[in-house]
Amino acid sequence: MSFLRIFFGNTEVNPSSEPDLLSEITKSFAGKRTLHLLSANLQHIGLYNQYGKYYHILNNLKHGKHVLTLIDGMPVLTQTNKFLNGNFPLLAGSDLFPKLLNHLSTLKDDTSVLFFGGEDIMLKKLELKLSSAFPSLNFHYLSPSREDLNSSSYLKKLKKDLKDWGVSAVFLNLPKPISDLFALEHFSTKQIKLTASFGAAADFYVGHKERAPQLFRKLHSEWLYRLLKEPKRLFKRYIVEGPKEYFLVKFQTSNQKTLLTPQVIRNLISRVLLLADTLSIILASIYAAKSRHYLENSLTWYSPNYFQLFAMGSAILFISFMFRSRTPNSLRIESELYLNTLIGTVVSISAIGFFSYLFQLHISRGYLIFLLLFLSFLQLLSRALLSRYLTRQRSLGGMLVQASTSTSVPPSHPFLSLVENKSGLGYYLNKQNISLANLTLSESGVIITAEEDHDFFDHYKYFLGEKPELILLPRSLTLAPHRIAPESFGVNAIFHLLPVIFSLRNRVLKRVTDLTVSLTALLFLSPILLITFILIKLEDGGPAFFTQIRIGKDNKEFKIYKFRTMVPDAENMLELLRQQNEGGSILFKIKNDPRITRIGYYLRKYSIDELPQLLNVLEGKMSLVGPRPALIHEVKLYDDLSMMRHYTRPGITGLWQVSGRSEIKDLEALELDLHYIANWSLYQDFIILLKTFKAVFTSDGAY
Repeated sequence: MSFLRIFFGNTEVNPSSEPDLLSEITKSFAGKRTLHLLSANLQHIGLYNQYGKYYHILNNLKHGKHVLTLIDGMPVLTQTNKFLNGNFPLLAGSDLFPKLLNHLSTLKDDTSVLFFGGEDIMLKKLELKLSSAFPSLNFHYLSPSREDLNSSSYLKKLKKDLKDWGVSAVFLNLPKPISDLFALEHFSTKQIKLTASFGAAADFYVGHKERAPQLFRKLHSEWLYRLLKEPKRLFKRYIVEGPKEYFLVKFQTSNQKTLLTPQVIRNLISRVLLLADTLSIILASIYAAKSRHYLENSLTWYSPNYFQLFAMGSAILFISFMFRSRTPNSLRIESELYLNTLIGTVVSISAIGFFSYLFQLHISRGYLIFLLLFLSFLQLLSRALLSRYLTRQRSLGGMLVQASTSTSVPPSHPFLSLVENKSGLGYYLNKQNISLANLTLSESGVIITAEEDHDFFDHYKYFLGEKPELILLPRSLTLAPHRIAPESFGVNAIFHLLPVIFSLRNRVLKRVTDLTVSLTALLFLSPILLITFILIKLEDGGPAFFTQIRIGKDNKEFKIYKFRTMVPDAENMLELLRQQNEGGSILFKIKNDPRITRIGYYLRKYSIDELPQLLNVLEGKMSLVGPRPALIHEVKLYDDLSMMRHYTRPGITGLWQVSGRSEIKDLEALELDLHYIANWSLYQDFIILLKTFKAVFTSDGAY
């Protein structure tokens, strides 16, 4: 029979009656497919919606399988009956457990049942009770550890035991979501006809865990009894998370799945940033006013100054919106959004200053300067905090958009491995390919397709109604957006690939920036340089500086300056350590290099050893940002393409520095250098400098 479907957020539940369920089990034993019974109460629904990773994995495992999710909680049942205008019963696992066993005993003699999971003492009690209650059933008991569930040898033995015992029904007593995922992945065989993931149903059955008294059950308040019994363990579940789960069930009930799409994420980011910017403007206005004593005691709500403040805030919000300070292009808070925010804030406050002067509004210039400083800080801070929150949620599996691939994208495509390995991108990769035939049935928020998949793209172009977004993969993934310029000819669209131009203006700007920043840095960092010099001298009496010949712009040699971080005879020890190399065929790196001194460890960790290279920048041999300065023997191993990295000055920092530092292998470092040159811009240099500060202060990838 066909069961009803109802969705709470993205979690499917199947309302049913007990007779219909038992009839479905009978059909399953007569057929060839496994019937998987899952349960859904408030906690389960909240779990799958909060941590989308579990939902996505479950969704993939459910593909092509017979799964029923039963209602196991009064709030879920009440909302289901209200939404469907029905009178469905509660099918709680603890009540259903003995009834299912009784039904199995009537299907055929010697049915073999496995109880999987639970404490040993509980399983022994269960064995004693079941052997007398259901003598016609053959019971087997296994109590795996968490390690066993991920052990290939244990899973191999489990498969053999299932076959030897002739198991046709499995009751899982594992915590959610492990029970659901394990049942679908490992117990979907022709031999097994039924799995039931009912959590602690067996514990309640044998009295290993105490059920609530009848009074609490009649009042549908078992949760309150459990909370009173175990307040410390269940406070978070019922008091902290419970209301959120209740409102999810109450207000996100639908007859179709709530699909998380890129547009939903982008809209959410925009709304959060709008609220954050509004609060930032209010706080910045107060701080700026207090700093300049702008707000006086005589100020009242009806004062014109309040109108000025309201008008200024509205103007800042509108102008910054025009600069796309709250409009992300991706599912992340990218560096471009930070820059747009700064530009929008500077332009809006400059415009306010201009109109104040033009119309004699007498707004203090000091107030505007403080407003600019405070507001810029608060806006950038709010974006950084939101970015951190999104990263945290995605590491847990939440806030992920499910992505499917069209049949034209090979599984080995580098973008797919990038999506799989970096949850911070905001996507969860669905293993199921999407074809033209089932495009309308897609449960994905985005579909990844190849540039050459013309049929798919043309079909999608004219597809009406709700549909996922497309990610159109170009032949090259290493092009920066500023090098691609779209152009339209009627109904046709073309893309220009713009050349990298190191114009005289750009070269002058880069050099002026290098000189200004390096001179300023040397001035402010001189105490640190002096202290570092003294510490190195005091440690072993050797030279404080380390010099080495490197290859720079136009393949010319130059002498690079660094603080010494290794023992004085480090170069002589190199051959002895060659076999321990972890850097690849070109670079030499060891994570725990014995040549590094005690003070050298900290200098490398926070990149203080690189500071003397500011002198190389002043000389014109290096730049603040650029490719990594290569050694002579490394350059001898380069091919013609790799030699392009000497088209510009090497840098103190670069893409290799902000992409993993010492953890980057040699070929990866070369590829990053070539990518930097092929997509160079002053804006990119600015972003790399900002990311360098984060990489240095967090010591990411340094050794």
